[in-house]
Amino acid sequence: MNQQHSLFDVEETIRNSKNQKTSEILNPSTRKILQLLTSQGINKAVTASLLDLAGASREIVQYIAGPIVTQQNGWQQTVPSWVWRAIAVDRLDAALQEIDKGEVGKLASSSEVVALMMPIAFEVPLSSQWTDVYLWASYDALVRHRPFKNFNYRDLNENQAQM
Repeated sequence: MNQQHSLFDVEETIRNSKNQKTSEILNPSTRKILQLLTSQGINKAVTASLLDLAGASREIVQYIAGPIVTQQNGWQQTVPSWVWRAIAVDRLDAALQEIDKGEVGKLASSSEVVALMMPIAFEVPLSSQWTDVYLWASYDALVRHRPFKNFNYRDLNENQAQM
C-alpha cells in the first residue's frame, strides 16, 4: 500500500535527531525544500523552527530568526523587497554550510550589507572605502540573486571584468 508522508514529518525528525547529526537529518532533498521555501518567502521563524527540530545549534537558529540590521533613518523603506528575500536565502545557505562544517561563522552576507548601507548612503556621503564596500556588496547580491528577469547579467559580469 502507498503511505503518504507529510513534507516535514515532525515526529520522525525528532526521533531521528536523537540518533543522528544535524547534517544527516538535513539530507539534500530536505535542504532543497528549505531553500525553495525560503526563496519563495516563507517566514524566517518557520525556517528557524525546522532547523531547531533538526538539531541545529542555538546560534544558527538565532541567526536565521534574528533581526535584520539596517539604519533606522527614514530611508530603510527604500531597500528593494528582493534584498529582504535575498537575506533570508543567504542566511539559510550560510547556516547549511556551517552545519556541514560543524562551526558557527561570524560574517554577514553581501545582501545584509546592502540592507544596512543603502539607507546610510541616502543620508550621508560615504568615504571612498565605504563606497567600494557598498558597491561590491550591491554587485555581489545582484549577481547572486538575479532579481530582474529581463536584465542581462552576463553583460554586467563582462563590464565588471573590464574594470
